[in-house]
Amino acid sequence: LFRSVAQKSEHPEKLYAGYFNYDKEMITDKRSKWYFADQYSESKLPPYAVGGGYLVGSNIMKYVSDNKPTLAPYRVEDAAMGIYVSAMPKDQVEITGFSINIWEKNLNADAVWTNPANPAEMKLLLEPNAFSNVHLSACDGTCLCDKEDQAAWNKC
Repeated sequence: LFRSVAQKSEHPEKLYAGYFNYDKEMITDKRSKWYFADQYSESKLPPYAVGGGYLVGSNIMKYVSDNKPTLAPYRVEDAAMGIYVSAMPKDQVEITGFSINIWEKNLNADAVWTNPANPAEMKLLLEPNAFSNVHLSACDGTCLCDKEDQAAWNKC
């Protein structure tokens, strides 16, 4: 995959590839799992790769590795990478297939969406028969709920 994407780049060592969010406003709702306004004070985030993953070239990998002790430990890892590399020279390559935007899909009521899931939600998914008991709603504040817990479901 990396070789295939790197062919689209004039400088593979500077590659930052994925499906990008642009002009994303900082989430200010403290209940959101994507909240980290207490760690990053800007109102908008720099472009960052989201979705199923991203690829970085050797220059970016080396920068993050070499500077790990001084980089802020933001809770939202994909946005953090965009912040870390925002001032670096990079060859940004868009890979549209790296995103599964649940809001663009027509999912039926029995669909289970497991990403992103926080650690507590992931533990629920490890339970025997987890997929018969839980459902992740497609809402702004993504929420994993027991189908029988109507009160929790209504909060989503």
